[in-house]
Amino acid sequence: MESARGRMWWAIAWATVIWLSAGCARRPIDPAEIEARFGPAQSYRYGASRAPLLDLERFIHSHAGNPSARRQIERRLIDLAMSGATIEARAFACEQLGFIGGAASARALGGLLDDDALSFHARQALQRIPDPAAGKILRDAMARSDGGAREALRQGLVARGDIQAPGPKAPASKHPARRQAGLVAAPASVAELLGRANAAESAARGAAVSSLERIPDAGADAAILAAAAKADPAVRARLIGVLAARGADGAVPRFLEWAKGDLDEGVRTAAIEAVGKVGGKAELAKLVALYAGAGSPREERAGQDATWALFRRAGDPAALKVAVGAVLGAAPPARQEVLRKLLARAEELVRSPGPTADTLVAEPLPTGEGDPIFPDGHRLVAYHDCGMDEVGGGGGGPAIRLTQGKPYRFGDRDPVRSVATDPKQVLFQITGLADTGRYVLGLTWWDADGKGRKQSVHLGSGEPAAWQRALPSAMPLAFHAETSVWARVQFPLPAGVVKGGALRVAINCEAGPNAVVSELWLLERLPGPERKRVLIVCGDDHKAHRWRETAPEFAAILREDPRLEVSITESPAILGSPLLEHYDAVMLHFKNYGERLPLDPEIWEGLEKFASSGKGVVLAHFGCGAFEDWQGFGAVAGRVWDKTKRGHDPYGAFRVLVKDRGHPITGGMDDFDTADELYTCLKGDAAIRVLCGAVSKIDKQEHPMAFVNGAEKLRVFHCTLGHDLASLKHAGTRTLYRRGVGWAAGL
Repeated sequence: MESARGRMWWAIAWATVIWLSAGCARRPIDPAEIEARFGPAQSYRYGASRAPLLDLERFIHSHAGNPSARRQIERRLIDLAMSGATIEARAFACEQLGFIGGAASARALGGLLDDDALSFHARQALQRIPDPAAGKILRDAMARSDGGAREALRQGLVARGDIQAPGPKAPASKHPARRQAGLVAAPASVAELLGRANAAESAARGAAVSSLERIPDAGADAAILAAAAKADPAVRARLIGVLAARGADGAVPRFLEWAKGDLDEGVRTAAIEAVGKVGGKAELAKLVALYAGAGSPREERAGQDATWALFRRAGDPAALKVAVGAVLGAAPPARQEVLRKLLARAEELVRSPGPTADTLVAEPLPTGEGDPIFPDGHRLVAYHDCGMDEVGGGGGGPAIRLTQGKPYRFGDRDPVRSVATDPKQVLFQITGLADTGRYVLGLTWWDADGKGRKQSVHLGSGEPAAWQRALPSAMPLAFHAETSVWARVQFPLPAGVVKGGALRVAINCEAGPNAVVSELWLLERLPGPERKRVLIVCGDDHKAHRWRETAPEFAAILREDPRLEVSITESPAILGSPLLEHYDAVMLHFKNYGERLPLDPEIWEGLEKFASSGKGVVLAHFGCGAFEDWQGFGAVAGRVWDKTKRGHDPYGAFRVLVKDRGHPITGGMDDFDTADELYTCLKGDAAIRVLCGAVSKIDKQEHPMAFVNGAEKLRVFHCTLGHDLASLKHAGTRTLYRRGVGWAAGL
């Protein structure tokens, strides 16, 4: 029989859970607000403005930490995926379910695996959903499939970590608690997961923690917090981390209690970090006080990092200044200095003319020796980290000196967070050059704060300096995954521009508050045989096209032919440069969007002039959509993207048929298998010579995969293959591109 003491304990425990549920659970969203976001997205079609989708995506992600709202959004996304909306809108819903979904989403997505138009998107979403139900659905589908479909499903299970990839270098499982040979059954309850979070085996413990972080149960926050209060220190610290990952802002008061008074250092540290992740503006002063009075180096580090993280999310310099002022006099001298630096850093961010840590999509490394964007057969002879270096290079070789512009730093030393800036013109002088030397100049720039900057580059020599334009006016940025990022541009120095061993470089402000530049470097050509020069041009594309991954892979493919010298520039503006004539062929590996990266007519005209001169032009994958606003693009490309058509078959396996074995590009080639996007969206009436085709699984029609422009004076090779890094690993695709670019370059 249960004792009175036991009954009293359970009553207290349930009362605690109910009380915590009231504080921790977040409110649901007004259904009208959900419909206001979903409504405009339902009619989206490929080629239209993506603004409704981007707005909905931000809305979804902003509520990911709210279990009640998350369930509402998940249900609405399932409805959209299964509805009669456009295929593009339904595909978007599948993608988002991969981010926010659980078992219910997995069941719905399983029903779409046999839909030719949505199977790829459903499979990708199931691959990302951590709930074991998603893996079981993929495995069941694999059991009833064969051929390419079976292999695609198997790859999804490998990516989840549910089955072992073949070979000695199988990737580590992303879900460590799952057995490599099969799936683990879905946990029965939050209580069971809490029990597993205390397991002795680290793999099982880690899987339980991961599941607790994602479980959408509205009462889970309260149950986890109640369990943390009773747990031993190691488990308590672990569960505090779970609550922080869930965004449990209702637990902040308890975090503060533990941060101040728990006997275990690990718990205090975890609680401080949690306040930094989910606390609000009201907790800023409390975090500063915790940092000032930290009792150990570990807590001190956690306090400093948490204070900065909370300030960046919810604070402002004035609030931070008040918080610091309240404790500065009582803090140890070393911490006083850190607090002063935090204030200075906060003020710098407000007036920063350039990029900040929060706008980076990846931590940049300095552009240096061996970078895949550099042309083959060149060596780096001078490098200037703008904002950090007074002089770059030197030591008996070329030296780069900033002669006009102010250095500006807003973080630790790295190539993006330090810039040289000037309201009109940033000027450099390069000395120590050979007048007859052959050089390539490169730079990194970024309009990170979105102030609408446009900049141009000019080269000057002699006294007084005679200037010539190297790069037309352009926005100093690129877009990767539809996010503004820095751009790296490089071009050859024309003969005669170096005089008396010196050269001047000007980055001019054409629009916006000032000119900014982050890096400047100089390459020198090494002695060796002459090679055909190929420039890969990227810098913008659809978010699914990760050109920062695929451009270096294209370069690696072309470098398998030792007769080619390959380099990369991350700005389509290079096509408007008079220095473009240096190259024998250019590859268009971008799709620009005029609303965010407008290109002046002289850039289109530069490409047309280059092509009509007999130089080579190569269009890769969505390059068929570049310059869609230019009426003359079809005459160069042969075929262009038609936004009114269905874009492509779902990503998957298909056979590429070699249609013309009499052309130098495809002579001797056999049909080959690949896994890629089979484009069905091209239009145009220019004469073309089809080299390769493939039959769509959707419309059963044959579509061109590779062709050349039939105009007598043009050397244009156009290939729609190459969606992602994996697709570029197929031998047939690599051979086709290598031969096609070589032919376009005149080999």
